[in-house]
Amino acid sequence: MTNNFDNNSVFEKEENVDIKYYIFKFISYWYYFLICILLSLIVAYAINKYSSTIYRGKVTILVKDDERWNLGGQNFLESLDMFKSKKNFNNELKVLSSFSLTERTLNKLDFLITYNKKGKFRYKEIYGKSPFSVVIDSNHNQIIGHPFLIEIINRDKYRLKIEKEKNLSVINLRNKDFIELADIKKTVNQELFFGQEYETEFFSFKVFLNELFTEQDLNEDFSFIINNPNSLLRFYNSNTEVKAIDPRGGATVVEVIFSHSSPLKIINYLNTLASEYINIDLDDKNLRADNTVNFINNQLYEVRDSLYVDENRLLNFRTENNIMDVAMQTTILFTQLQEYDKVRAQEDMKLKYYKYLYEYLHSHSDYNDVLAPSTMDINDVNLNGLVAQLSDLSKERHMLTMSSTSRNPYITVLEGQIENTKQAILENVNNIVNLTELKMREIEGKYQELETQISRLPQREKEYVGIIRKFSVSEEMYNFLLQKRAESAIAKASILPDHKILDKTVLEKGGQPISPRKKLNYIISLILGLFIPAFIILIIDFFNNKITDKQDIESRTNVPILGVITQSDLGITKVVAEKPKSIIAESFRAIRINLQFFLKEEKKNVIAVTSTISGEGKTFCSINIASTFALANNKVIILGCDLRKPRIYNDFDVTNNIGISTYLIGKSLLEDIIIKTNVPNLDIITSGPVPPNPAELLETKKMSDLLQYLKTIYDYVIIDTPPVGFVADAFVMTKDIDAYVFVMRQKMTLKKAVENLNAIKQNIEIPNLSILLNGVSFEFSKYGYAGYGYGYGYGYGYGYYEDDEHKNDSNKKKKKRSLINRLYRT
Repeated sequence: MTNNFDNNSVFEKEENVDIKYYIFKFISYWYYFLICILLSLIVAYAINKYSSTIYRGKVTILVKDDERWNLGGQNFLESLDMFKSKKNFNNELKVLSSFSLTERTLNKLDFLITYNKKGKFRYKEIYGKSPFSVVIDSNHNQIIGHPFLIEIINRDKYRLKIEKEKNLSVINLRNKDFIELADIKKTVNQELFFGQEYETEFFSFKVFLNELFTEQDLNEDFSFIINNPNSLLRFYNSNTEVKAIDPRGGATVVEVIFSHSSPLKIINYLNTLASEYINIDLDDKNLRADNTVNFINNQLYEVRDSLYVDENRLLNFRTENNIMDVAMQTTILFTQLQEYDKVRAQEDMKLKYYKYLYEYLHSHSDYNDVLAPSTMDINDVNLNGLVAQLSDLSKERHMLTMSSTSRNPYITVLEGQIENTKQAILENVNNIVNLTELKMREIEGKYQELETQISRLPQREKEYVGIIRKFSVSEEMYNFLLQKRAESAIAKASILPDHKILDKTVLEKGGQPISPRKKLNYIISLILGLFIPAFIILIIDFFNNKITDKQDIESRTNVPILGVITQSDLGITKVVAEKPKSIIAESFRAIRINLQFFLKEEKKNVIAVTSTISGEGKTFCSINIASTFALANNKVIILGCDLRKPRIYNDFDVTNNIGISTYLIGKSLLEDIIIKTNVPNLDIITSGPVPPNPAELLETKKMSDLLQYLKTIYDYVIIDTPPVGFVADAFVMTKDIDAYVFVMRQKMTLKKAVENLNAIKQNIEIPNLSILLNGVSFEFSKYGYAGYGYGYGYGYGYGYYEDDEHKNDSNKKKKKRSLINRLYRT
């Protein structure tokens, strides 16, 4: 007869993920998912309930960028600003995020002390709502980071509590330097009057009641903490985000974003930061203006004294000599001489500026407030450009050093650029001074010629020309300086910031907190509650090297599966004979039917039952398969051919003194070793004493003749063979066997053993090989993924089988096991 399970009908491996398999697996552990979801929701609730509420605000600033704002007609407007400096958008972003700007902002705000009020579980900051204020002595050392507890007794008194603690930091608030570590050796609990100074070795302060106090604040618990100024600076700087809005589109608008638990603090901080950023530019311009005016005033003092003397001399000379005019020739000579005096005075003024610039570059390391040459009517394009470049580079370096360390490679690059620019200015100044001195020598030569001509004039006219010449020069220089001072004063008065606050601070989400995000936290907790157990199950399943269901077998071999036997809780071996109405008995009857498709039509068949290792239920299955055939009115005999580890005699309560081993060596007769059992139509032959050469005995012709003889007497011969994982005894009788049943046990048989079965099948001609999956847990089979689609009668419901009641009682008494134990239960 043709085998219905032909080996040419190959089962392809399932390469796609079996979603249904994992769904059933997850469902079987539903309570773990439920526990994880509940725990994660509890954690989310605790986070939402007890974590600090965080708000976020932003201020929008329009930043000037000369490279992007260089529009037509702009030069005229810029010429009115004597003290402008070039702006670079990227540099301005660094200014906004610099430590110097943050420090300048914090110095304007009262953030050094944090006021808190105790809630149900913790203290919460009450910035702007504290009923009292603390004034600390900035000249006294102060402990930082330690809470001072305040309880308001009445409008006059309060109770101060300070818990003892070791290793507290003490700093000098004036220079913000760490002083030492201090220990508060004993707890302070003292009543004090408001306004009374409280001073110890490590701190000194006064507490005042303010206008926010109400009667509801009585007997409430408050606290205040003196913050570390350096830590405060780092906190605010690191939590301030500067973001350019559409820089690629040409916009120079910046958003400065800050998050904190106090909305009022966010508003005050960002608005102050924006104002101080604009004030930095104004201060820089004002400093340049002041330096220019001071320089001009110094020159005016000198010229004014000379003008006063020359004016008196001229007046006295005219009065004494009654001279109202001079001759034409004298006038011409005087005019020419006056022009040379004017030029010489202007060049002398420029030389004074060059001297100032030269000394400034050698005596300063910061060149932010260097006086521009254009303020003294020096129109040298190269010099003006170099001085402006030096000022801008110095300012950029200053901002970078406040927001990063000196090891920043870009600061090193800037240092090099500053030094190169400085040397270029010095070289340029030297060249200009040389040219100026050459020009002065030429003027001096022509001046000497004019003086020679004047010396020929009459004494009175010559003296008059000298007096009026000096007066005219002093007067012209004085007027020039007055004009420059007026221009500088006008420019200073018209100084406007280059930047502008577009929108003052607004809180995001209409003032709603950005954290904790309660709905998102619950969603995340729900996802984690599902993901964590699923992930653990998948990881354990991935590293599990033992079969857990039929899919593990079907995906690794094309050997057909004969059937599935569920885990037995009955505690007996002969289930079919003693519990014929049990689920397991019904499973074996289904296996008997499936076996008949393997076997020949005539009822004279030899069936070998084997397994990979001991303990997979090979003997159990042999006995019950034989029992199903026997109870179906077939004559059946079981041969205990596991000569190395006999067991079958125990299950039938017989001795093992004689058996197959003694028969094969000629010490026993066949009729002596055949034993009748209490199961109708079922006989057994035990293994007998363990021989030294079991494989050789099973390969003998006598063993083959025994099988052929038994086939003439019995309808079915069931052979309980040794496990193939250790020895090859199971396959030495292949030529005399009609079918092989390979028993595999859930969570005991290795997946590798299933793959090895393919190799065994290729190397040995094994007739009608099939697999029986034994010991499947009921919880697996009830969800279908241990044997779904095969219909072994599990759809009848509880109460149909006689062992259903036993299972219910057993399940109630069974203790809960861990996830890993459940997955790896043996």
